[in-house]
Amino acid sequence: MRIAVASEGLDVSPYFEHCISFTIYTIDCGIIAECQNMPNPRLQYGSLASLLVELEVDVVIAGCMERASAHALTEANIEVVFGVVGTARAATEAYLAKTLISSDEWCDYDEEAPDYAEA
Repeated sequence: MRIAVASEGLDVSPYFEHCISFTIYTIDCGIIAECQNMPNPRLQYGSLASLLVELEVDVVIAGCMERASAHALTEANIEVVFGVVGTARAATEAYLAKTLISSDEWCDYDEEAPDYAEA
């Protein structure tokens, strides 16, 4: 199993679509066996979902997420957990312990989200 966490440094990014990178954990026998970091390629919803499928990601964890992103990921058979705060590792461990709860509120943050592409 592979879990991708939208990240800002070591923390879960508050903005999935605008995260700096994805921390990708490989899970073996229920524990974290490997951790890799992939810079956010800034792809459109469907293309990002396709890339995560190619990387064999099963679950995506994030802070805020737009409906279009969540829809593209679920259509690609990737489980989506959003509304998460804290460190990427703690969120992954909580998911594995089945104690991580997803939000049921969607984010429409076009005006709030920072534009990291300009930074």
